[in-house]
Amino acid sequence: MNTPFKQPSRSQLNRIQKALTETPHTLLAYTDGIDDLLRLMQRISLQSGLAIYSWSSGRGLVSLKSRDVPVPGTRGLSDALRYADRSSHYGVYLFSAHSRDELVEMQAVLPKHRSWEALHDKKKLMFVLPAGQKVPALESSEYVKLINLDSPRAARVGLRDGQWVSLDG
Repeated sequence: MNTPFKQPSRSQLNRIQKALTETPHTLLAYTDGIDDLLRLMQRISLQSGLAIYSWSSGRGLVSLKSRDVPVPGTRGLSDALRYADRSSHYGVYLFSAHSRDELVEMQAVLPKHRSWEALHDKKKLMFVLPAGQKVPALESSEYVKLINLDSPRAARVGLRDGQWVSLDG
């Protein structure tokens, strides 16, 4: 299956940057190309100067600009959320479920640790899940906005009996 970020279009970059800077809510996205999205977010961070941190249970929070040293004490999701909540600097915090264990950790921690719902304009949280997976606390929250990462597919149309009709079904 093609992932949506192999060659990001200008509209994809603009859509994500706009969501990161203008949407007041926590963002939720689904994709089969999480690694491609991380590369795109690193590109956005380097080009725009946004401080974007990515979380993984193996390393904790890591700046996408440097990718060097993880933020100490942020390996657990609740610790990383606490760090993001207490930080006084503007930043985008990207929490993606690369593994089944990370998905389970999100499903267990997010309903209990609700600080991700009470954001202010200095922080943006973005949760990225593999397509088809769910975290009920995110889906049911009024403070979460779903962002579509896929490029709009061009509708295939054809002329039949003098009428333009969809060829996609």
